[in-house]
Amino acid sequence: MNLFFIQRREIITGMLREAILWKCISSMKHCIQNWQKVIDVVAERIRSIGHYSQGRLKDFIELTNLLEPDYTTDQKSQLQNLLEDHETISRYLRKDIPVFNDEYHDIGNADLLTDLLKSHEKWAWFIRSYLS
Repeated sequence: MNLFFIQRREIITGMLREAILWKCISSMKHCIQNWQKVIDVVAERIRSIGHYSQGRLKDFIELTNLLEPDYTTDQKSQLQNLLEDHETISRYLRKDIPVFNDEYHDIGNADLLTDLLKSHEKWAWFIRSYLS
């Protein structure tokens, strides 16, 4: 399976969780708009290189490397779960960037993954700051 598709599904799964959680600590409209842009950029990139992206939640869940914790209404637990998702996605992105850059010589996708990594690192930092 293409590593690019794997990253996209993880991002989408994390975004769904974020859309629910950030209602508690941020403007829902702002978060949705931000992640809609990310989804669009990734989906457009996938199409521009001749592939189709996953479109169903069921497909994202089946392909994800993220853990789906038990349901909780505890805000701190929700934020900890979200932090773990951002950290997991960041770990995978860190491993995949050199693969795209060095092995595939695909600077475009490596650059996109680098931008996604920066975003996930920033959100992880923000959540860590909030939790401490």
